[in-house]
Amino acid sequence: MHLHVAGAVAALVASGTYLAGPAQDVAWEEVSLTADAPKDWAHLIPDEEWFSINGPIFIGPFEFATAAKNETKILVATTAGGDPKAGVSVSGDILKLKGETSEGERFSYAIRVRGAANGGFEWSPAGIRTGTVEGKKVMLFDRNGNGIYNDLGQDAIAVGNSKGAALFGRVLMVDEQLFHVEVDEQGNTLRYRPYDGETGVIDVTSEFGLKADLESAIFSTAGGDMSFDLSGTKGEVRVPVGSYELTFAFVAKGSDTAKIARGKMELLPVTAEQGALLEWGSELAGAPMVRRGGAEVTISPEYRIYGNGGEEYYDFTPDPLPSQYEIKDAETDKRLKKGSLPSG
Repeated sequence: MHLHVAGAVAALVASGTYLAGPAQDVAWEEVSLTADAPKDWAHLIPDEEWFSINGPIFIGPFEFATAAKNETKILVATTAGGDPKAGVSVSGDILKLKGETSEGERFSYAIRVRGAANGGFEWSPAGIRTGTVEGKKVMLFDRNGNGIYNDLGQDAIAVGNSKGAALFGRVLMVDEQLFHVEVDEQGNTLRYRPYDGETGVIDVTSEFGLKADLESAIFSTAGGDMSFDLSGTKGEVRVPVGSYELTFAFVAKGSDTAKIARGKMELLPVTAEQGALLEWGSELAGAPMVRRGGAEVTISPEYRIYGNGGEEYYDFTPDPLPSQYEIKDAETDKRLKKGSLPSG
């Protein structure tokens, strides 16, 4: 990985400007959040979770009964405690669920349901809480599916028109401005105020070499206390000091897409005195998984593809992996065998 001191740091050191926002006595702004369920799912959630359906679906204290109709359809009760026969038949749909606590508090949620790769069905959270911060739409996601919207480093949050959702952390970035942020468990209210902690600069876009749209680039500190989608930034941007790692990224060029994981990428340390410039997204190279046993060589069609920053590319659409291989003598470079790998 190529990591450099970011260019603006010298000027920042000279001016002594390391803090963002006013002192801690600044009042919090409060925003009401509303439940939403999109018609189509286009959000990019880091390490999106899917849960097997082996009976009722439990979300917090609420239970939603299910009944498989056939191999491609399943009935889900849309009211907690209700009969699945009164539900709807789904296959890849977004379902709106509702319930009510013993105290009369209403619960609104949404899920996606699909067929599982090994048979049966699975579900993933699709409920969103939306509001507006500094004129920008903010969306909260119950990423871990427990009905709570403020799990640090577990739930997710997106700002504006970005497809990418960062992990929910203690600080929110809106138009490259930083804010302390708090949310209640039910996702009804969000509070924020200008961030007043120490900051440094990070640049993850200037030296991204792939000729594709970077639709999500989530960088987080350990545990997800600080997590930001930097895909829409241009050059240097200020973040709270800390050591950041790539949590998730997504690139697209037309119908060609790929996800990006940290892979071998090193941490990106950001301090008030020294920022970070990341070079990645070029010099992609594939390494096949090769096993040797005596005179026998086994080549798996599974490749690991890395970029120059150590990042790993996976889940390509369409599959770009090469089908041809050669085996050469390491000393003489003589070709011993040439063949094709099976597809799929």
